[in-house]
Amino acid sequence: MALPRLALMILLVGCSRRSEAPPAPSDLQATQSSSVATSRAAAPLADPAADASFDATAWVLADSARRAFVLYVPTPYEVVDKMLAVARIRPDDVLYDLGCGDGRIPIKAALEYGIKATCIDVDPQRIAEARGNAASAGVESLVTLRQANVFDVDLTPATVVTLYMSSRILAKLIPQLCRLAPLTRIVTHDYDIPGIEADGHWSVTSAFFGRRNELFEAGVPEDDPRYPRTEHHVFLWTTPLKSCP
Repeated sequence: MALPRLALMILLVGCSRRSEAPPAPSDLQATQSSSVATSRAAAPLADPAADASFDATAWVLADSARRAFVLYVPTPYEVVDKMLAVARIRPDDVLYDLGCGDGRIPIKAALEYGIKATCIDVDPQRIAEARGNAASAGVESLVTLRQANVFDVDLTPATVVTLYMSSRILAKLIPQLCRLAPLTRIVTHDYDIPGIEADGHWSVTSAFFGRRNELFEAGVPEDDPRYPRTEHHVFLWTTPLKSCP
């Protein structure tokens, strides 16, 4: 019996998607654009930007096909502590963490400093995980969770912005960072903002989680011997950025 045309089309589309080959390991290599390191763990993987026409907004769209190219690598807690310390947190600060993962930076900021923090991630799985972690820490009233494309977020309420993203993505965020109020602190893990000299740069030796998800196991202490130690970097800028109009 012949299938109705609509059912046949759905069947063909489904088959074509299942037959797509998974990304080759070489496609999941992180592009290290920071001038200070070439072998550290990278938050966004397989940066597909080959030229200046790269559409970063389209790449970070929250669909499963594109999320396959964005690997979650958490910032070690020792690095989190350093990031918050160099940000010189004040009681009235509002922190935005872009690509927040399991929420560890906003949650730590709320716990340690009692400030309001917003956790932004494109992946609903990460937001769900962060929501559970905020509840366990008892800071639901301080931590706001938003599933969103970071390029669509109004950052102007923030007085502190934290990020763990490649320098290419940071470059695409410059227009949003330029709209931040004066004296807002921008703190990044491992990657610098291209073309803009940082106010400060610190090194922290901590766990290396690797470029594959299975190398980070939730609940395993970060000082576990299976995680080699490596040098991480923390950068600080204070707005207005020098390249802003």
